[in-house]
Amino acid sequence: MRRYCYLLPVIALLCACTATNQYTKSKLNGTWVLERINDQRIATDERLSFTVNDKEKALYCQTDNQSVWKECDFKWKFEGDTFTLTGTDAKGGQMNRPNTLKVVNDTMMIFSYDTTPNGSATPQSTSNQYRRVLTSKSKYLGTWQVIDGTVDSINKVRYVFSETGTYEYYSLKNETWVKNETNGGSWFTYGDFIVMNAPSANDGGVIKAQLWDTSLATVGSDKTWLQTNTDAGGAMLKSRTLKFIIK
Repeated sequence: MRRYCYLLPVIALLCACTATNQYTKSKLNGTWVLERINDQRIATDERLSFTVNDKEKALYCQTDNQSVWKECDFKWKFEGDTFTLTGTDAKGGQMNRPNTLKVVNDTMMIFSYDTTPNGSATPQSTSNQYRRVLTSKSKYLGTWQVIDGTVDSINKVRYVFSETGTYEYYSLKNETWVKNETNGGSWFTYGDFIVMNAPSANDGGVIKAQLWDTSLATVGSDKTWLQTNTDAGGAMLKSRTLKFIIK
């Protein structure tokens, strides 16, 4: 009888660990955007995102080898402190890498993993920091006109974003807004991080991703939307301001 009494605290501890793991697993659910590698900020163009749900299905999102943004179906699991994403990414790579979870809460996730560089026999640890975001397209829907920017001709470009994930591109010609023939772009949003697969004006209309951070301000019926693209040090590379046009 005494032996069974000794076992009771052990059983209670095991149950507590299981409950804690299930709680931690539930905190992983959501959408995450990569912001830092080894505590160093990354450039906007190097970002990726993934979404996981409680059915252990995931969506892994990044640019492919032709610089087109794609969302790929993945699977995920969490055992002990190991978080694993499994699938074929947009670049054609097979991912099944175990990651050691360090932190997960309402705003942030940090995990680390080991890699062995070519020519080295010693594994190196890499730490990735992600920010939790809410995915909602509703605040971006509608017609926007570029009113200041370093990418498009100022005051001569409009975008119409639809909830189907596509957008139309218009330019001002002879005082008339004309839909461009190279339309067919798609867009994705992950909180205040937005991606536009846009026809390239300098590359024969080839689709390439534009990755932006966004800051949206609303005053009365006026909405303005600042898009920025920065380097790893946070210095501005590209920017433009868009104003919502009521139609």
